[in-house]
Amino acid sequence: MPGYLNPYSMTPYSDPDQNIDTGNDTNDSFKFHTRFHKLIDNSYEGISLLDRNLNIVYHNASAAHISGLVSTHGIKTILDLAHRDDIEKLKQVIGEVLANQGQPTSTRFRARHIEGHYTWISIIFTNYLDDPDIGAIVLNWRDVTKEKEAEDKLLISEKRFKALLENGAEGIVLYNADRKPLYISPAFGRIFGYNEEEVSRLNEIKVTHPDDFAYIQVKFFESLNKPGIPIKDIIYRMLHKDGHWVYLNSTLTNFLNDPDIMGVVNNFTDISVKTQSLQTLERTKADLEKIMDSSLDMICTIDQQGCFLKVSASSKTILGYEPKELAGRPAFDFIYPEDRDKTRKLLGQHMDGGDFTNIENRYIRKDGSLAYLSWSSRWSDKDKTRYATARDVSEKKANDQALIESENKYRSLFKYNPIPLFLWDLDTLNIIDCNEAAVQKYGYSKEEFLKLKTKNIWAKGYKPSDGDGREEIDYSVDKPFKRVRQHQKKNGELLFVEVSGQVLIYEGKKAVLAMANDITEKRKVEELLDKANSLARIGAWDLDMKTNIIHWSDITKEILETEDISDYDIQPALNLYPEGENRDVIANMLKRTAANGAPGDVEAQITTFKGNLKWVRVIVEAEFKGKTCTRLFGSFQDIDARKKAELTAHEALEERNIILESIGDAFFAVNKNWVVTYWNNMAEKVLGKSKKEMRNRELWDVFADSIDSLSYKMYHNALETNLPVHFEDYYAPLLKWYEISAYPSAAGLSVYFKDITDRKLAEKSILELNESLKNQAKELSISNAELEQFAYVASHDLQEPLRMVTSFLTQLEKKYGDVIDEKGKRYINFAVDGAKRMRQIILDLLEFSRIGNTEDDLEDIDLNKLIADISILFRKQTQEEKATIVFNNLPVIESYRTPLRQVFQNLISNSLKYHKQEIAPLIQISCEELPTLWKFSVSDNGIGISQDYFEKIFIIFQRLHNKEEYSGTGMGLAIAKKIIENLGGKIWLTSVLGQGSIFNFTILKKRNSA
Repeated sequence: MPGYLNPYSMTPYSDPDQNIDTGNDTNDSFKFHTRFHKLIDNSYEGISLLDRNLNIVYHNASAAHISGLVSTHGIKTILDLAHRDDIEKLKQVIGEVLANQGQPTSTRFRARHIEGHYTWISIIFTNYLDDPDIGAIVLNWRDVTKEKEAEDKLLISEKRFKALLENGAEGIVLYNADRKPLYISPAFGRIFGYNEEEVSRLNEIKVTHPDDFAYIQVKFFESLNKPGIPIKDIIYRMLHKDGHWVYLNSTLTNFLNDPDIMGVVNNFTDISVKTQSLQTLERTKADLEKIMDSSLDMICTIDQQGCFLKVSASSKTILGYEPKELAGRPAFDFIYPEDRDKTRKLLGQHMDGGDFTNIENRYIRKDGSLAYLSWSSRWSDKDKTRYATARDVSEKKANDQALIESENKYRSLFKYNPIPLFLWDLDTLNIIDCNEAAVQKYGYSKEEFLKLKTKNIWAKGYKPSDGDGREEIDYSVDKPFKRVRQHQKKNGELLFVEVSGQVLIYEGKKAVLAMANDITEKRKVEELLDKANSLARIGAWDLDMKTNIIHWSDITKEILETEDISDYDIQPALNLYPEGENRDVIANMLKRTAANGAPGDVEAQITTFKGNLKWVRVIVEAEFKGKTCTRLFGSFQDIDARKKAELTAHEALEERNIILESIGDAFFAVNKNWVVTYWNNMAEKVLGKSKKEMRNRELWDVFADSIDSLSYKMYHNALETNLPVHFEDYYAPLLKWYEISAYPSAAGLSVYFKDITDRKLAEKSILELNESLKNQAKELSISNAELEQFAYVASHDLQEPLRMVTSFLTQLEKKYGDVIDEKGKRYINFAVDGAKRMRQIILDLLEFSRIGNTEDDLEDIDLNKLIADISILFRKQTQEEKATIVFNNLPVIESYRTPLRQVFQNLISNSLKYHKQEIAPLIQISCEELPTLWKFSVSDNGIGISQDYFEKIFIIFQRLHNKEEYSGTGMGLAIAKKIIENLGGKIWLTSVLGQGSIFNFTILKKRNSA
């Protein structure tokens, strides 16, 4: 069996001692057999034999050393040695071995040592059960526990890298010196909405804002000139997949001279997100962690002169030489020159029969490369031969170096990352470690941080909704998480941070490795963006192509004038667009995008849920799975005002073009050298200059008398500033005023003007008249103020004697009531009642004189609430009379509250007062909206009024009934009339005697507060 040593391959199963003296051939065979046994027993690799029932029938010394079993007593089969979790896997391998005669099959599993612990074993099975010279399954096995531990350490280190790079919020791009991306982190796709395939095809020039590209180039060249120095706060914009610009805060650091990175690192956040840096490094690490699980050690014998005698077939795998190429040649010929003295010294120490293990040196392979070999050897003084095994530890050396480099890179990334990084104990929340960026950001020293818990850097009084920060974390190792916290620096400054990281095993405990990305400015930008979207009236929508259900954002629902929170089927949603062109253009756009993925952008009219017709802008993009469109989404913007303005402007432009064809104003045009290029008919009439004498002549040669005039200065200013000018100028030679507008263009200047002499004369007259009216108004204001003061003084002086009369009459009745007869008491009552009515008349007169002098401000008045408040004042009267006041759906109007309240109060009071006996009063208040007015009606089922008195009742002190029938002074309707006229309206009456009355009045919709 090439490459494997087996004690049964050279001799039958009989005891070799029985053949000692049977002849020279037998003695030679015995010597060879003995030498071969020594070679096997002293091999670094364990060798065992299994029978058909998988029983161990042979175990060499190395196998016994690896397993700890001196004998196989108590061990029935090879499966008895395996860890229970590996038994099924081992059974499958043995099944393959039994099915493949002579075919080596390798595997690794955990084997139970005699001392009770488990070791990792690399084993190769070869089925020679049908070989008459062997008749067994041959097992070559070796202890690979240390290799497995090295692999596990390397995997843990790589998981840390992967967690930090793949799950962080920061975007990272690694460039070469030519700014070609060497690596783009997955966060890039999350930030900009692209999948992995789209990111790979992305052209950075096309998605970078054109105003920012040159700026980014400058910053990149700056970083090339400053190796190792971070270029921070590079703010620029890149295009998101859905069409909006994403603002980024970037830090560029030149690591081109760093052998661990060899590039320019771009750390950026969405003022926003971060991560993106070491995927290329991850791939490199993945390549470094490969271990040759199935490699065999080289078994050999070396004579006293240091020459190879016999070498196993594994020399081909380890050194590239066939065994016959090594046989007879000095081992020193293959040792790396720098290692020969060390090896010679070691061999000299052990040539006297000493043994050694795990001695390493370097061998030169056939292809010229170096192999690190670990030697274990025994010297046979009897045979003057060294029996040795050489294990290729080149990969282990490479893995050890990769582990060291990995740890160094991890520590460098942690230490020098521009984003604050923390490591804390998951159970206690104690901070275990932090980087320099955390020290700089928060103001604590590293020693101070290591005395804090994570909650100690929360803002004072801050209580997150997710508890103390542990509840929402999946305790599984490598499970990423992300959350937002409000932190507080040592100096008290508050900041919002996005904490992203994952749970890992650190020094045997669960810990959290996380970065704290400052998103304070991002939140401010987001708030501004939300406000901007709200102001711009931009909403969003999302259509599930599988269910045909469309979801609208809150702003979209606001545009559509609906508060319904449910989602809609696409067809009813499409029916909101008027049938015909508007609906067709939307439906066709959606079909086209769903078919080929081409984005769409159209403007159309839509009917809102309240029946209003609006112009909207609809943008659509598609999301595909394979070739199937699964989702349509986009924005929805209210452009009604802008669109109507455009249409109005377009109509105005059309109208202007028509006017210019038959222009009524005087018009001329000059080039930039002031040469007249056009002079219309009206210009001839207004300025008295014909086209013939003006065309192709310099303007100021003809109108030399206007040089230094206002027109001259304004025309020159228009050309110099490229801005239109509008002004009026007086032309003395013609004694005329002109209104002039001049518009600059690339060709020169276009001037429109007209004769406004009559208007200017009229304005002068109006100004003189206004001055006169102003003086009269001032005199009238003074007179009104004096009259108002007189009315107040008069009413006050008139009330005093009335109070005296009332008081003395009351005292007279009280003191002499027992001597005054009923007739006298009735006279006193008449006098007191007259005085009271006289006092009420005086108060009403005073109120009447003050109408129009309200100090109220214009405000929005809910008439439903106003009438409800007035109804409370009349509650006792309405209850006594069983009256009903009906009103609903009254509008909210802009007016003065106190006067309007007085009007409704007087009209309701009249309706309650003049009701029919034995019939419950019914008062109904309604409103009608007119183009410029609000019209109100107050109707009742009272006694009614004859048509003869429709005008009389609004005159001051006019009463239709005596005071015994109905109380009052006759001022209420006069006051209402005056208030309504001051509010810009009028009041009138329709009534049928005995059937009731309707008082109608109007007020202006809007009034100037001045």
